[in-house]
Amino acid sequence: MSAGVAELQEVSHDIRERQFATRRGLEFRLGADRRNCQKLRLEIKKSHYPELRRLQCESTEGALTVKGRLSTYYLRQLAVCMAKQTAGNIPLQISIEVT
Repeated sequence: MSAGVAELQEVSHDIRERQFATRRGLEFRLGADRRNCQKLRLEIKKSHYPELRRLQCESTEGALTVKGRLSTYYLRQLAVCMAKQTAGNIPLQISIEVT
């Protein structure tokens, strides 16, 4: 086998290893996002305020998104505090309308 072919095979092997590691890291991150989203849903379900229980949580692109409508800014602030406590270091997007 010539030196060029061996070198090419080595480079190809390195690329495959990097792709696998990247995929594994992405799957781990997505799994963590889903778990945090589930934790937030459970916290919302435990709430004594029926309006908060109607909020939706999604994990998208490495961030938690909380969506819904509430009747007061007080309830919105409660939802934001719950989300921040649950999310920890994960980016948070709040899309809550007060009507």
